[in-house]
Amino acid sequence: MTAVHGASGGCAGLISPETSIGGIHLDKEHDQETRRTFNADFKLQLVQMIREQGLNVGDVCRDMKLGETAVRRWLAPADEEAAGRPGIGKPFTAKQ
Repeated sequence: MTAVHGASGGCAGLISPETSIGGIHLDKEHDQETRRTFNADFKLQLVQMIREQGLNVGDVCRDMKLGETAVRRWLAPADEEAAGRPGIGKPFTAKQ
């Protein structure tokens, strides 16, 4: 997916509601009372997409209807690992 950044550098509106990441289709309507779960592939691909394309976390979360706190929790271990420090939290894959 190629992102085109506007003046704000965000990605608002760039992620289609029909987007599929890690086998999770984002166009399904969800019940606000139902807690959704996301597999490790989805989390890892989302983290890579945000970091590699320099996307704004808040914009991605709004576009994909994800909780910003959860996504930032997924980003923290990757950021620690990228900085050469031992990862924090639960790893996404057995390799971590």
